[in-house]
Amino acid sequence: MYIDGKVIIMSLISKIKSKLNNLNAKNEFLSGSTVALALIPEAIAFSIIANVSHWLGFIQLL
Repeated sequence: MYIDGKVIIMSLISKIKSKLNNLNAKNEFLSGSTVALALIPEAIAFSIIANVSHWLGFIQLL
């Protein structure tokens, strides 16, 4: 039973590793930074609406 579970886990790990190796790092970095930059004005706007300091909204992103 334990060996079967270990084989299943190892096969899942190898599938995940192969998918991660196939990712285009440039596209992943670009999409992540775009989303991060888009969230900055939104966090500041929501903090202004909530009547708290805009720095508090910016810090919540971190």
